[in-house]
Amino acid sequence: MIKKMLKKLIPLAAAAGLAAQSLSGQSLEEKIKNENAAAQNTPKVELLTNYEAISQNKTSNYNIVYNMPGSDSFKPIKPILMSILKRELNSYSSLIESIKNLSEKEKITLLSAVSGLCYRGCYNTELTDAELESQEMFFNRLQNSLSTGEDDAFGVCKQISSHIEKLAKDIGFKSATVSGLSDSKAGHTYNLIKTNDGLVLIDGYSTLFADTKNIEEILNSYQDNLNSPTFQHLFFEGGKFKSRIINQEGRNFIDFVEYDESLNKLKESLLTNKKDFADLKLSFNQKDDLISLKIDGKNFFGGVGYTINELNGNNLFLAKIGNTERISFLKDCSLDSKTSLVYGNM
Repeated sequence: MIKKMLKKLIPLAAAAGLAAQSLSGQSLEEKIKNENAAAQNTPKVELLTNYEAISQNKTSNYNIVYNMPGSDSFKPIKPILMSILKRELNSYSSLIESIKNLSEKEKITLLSAVSGLCYRGCYNTELTDAELESQEMFFNRLQNSLSTGEDDAFGVCKQISSHIEKLAKDIGFKSATVSGLSDSKAGHTYNLIKTNDGLVLIDGYSTLFADTKNIEEILNSYQDNLNSPTFQHLFFEGGKFKSRIINQEGRNFIDFVEYDESLNKLKESLLTNKKDFADLKLSFNQKDDLISLKIDGKNFFGGVGYTINELNGNNLFLAKIGNTERISFLKDCSLDSKTSLVYGNM
């Protein structure tokens, strides 16, 4: 009980600027830094690391900030964090009211702090499929975990991200929950927020600032920083799927296996008479880690594409099969010309 309570109180004590020494002789700030690095398993970056990414003939500047409790970035939001801990704020609406006078950057820091604290005291892998709770319940669980030192879990990354998304919207930002991969190559979600200067990505205590409006660019940069590139991102609002982005690597894969999402080739084939082709023709292609096989028969066609992404170990697979002429089977049943079935995973 005491150990769990200390686990929750240490980051807020640091946030309040309290000085202490651990039994090992480390300063409290050093201990928190080491503890958070291990707990969050984040890439080792400087508190403010600048790097560049070239996209569409322009250079975008990025800052990765690890908003560690005890860091200077926490100073403006210490009073709010301590008010949650001491139960001086007693509702979600009172939290919103306390945030409204912060600057845009301070609001981002607070969102990152709340996200990180949720991972420390409200995260439980057994609640992966838990229903999304109200913002009031989210605030109560966060406050309980900080005040008592006991875990008060409500989910995993997707629930945490959904609550941070709603909190961001309630304090004036445009925000979404976005799927990606963690640095351990597991499925993950985090938050993407539009600001006056560009975009911000929040993933627990880690925050990525970018001076670009190009969503694909910032997502690719963050996944590359985690050494976990992915082929697509799903966007959610309020826990519900809204849209999907297939990035350039994903589009390259789809082009390679010749999967036509627009169905333009299929429409053209229905309007154009074609001569019969040879009884059976096989074609094989290999490019880097992409492999495809096409089969053309007298009355049917098929194809398969397969790749192993060596960076993240994801196996991507698409297959299609179909007929080129009308086929009758059973009684009074038939399959129209140029019908195809596509199956796969991305």
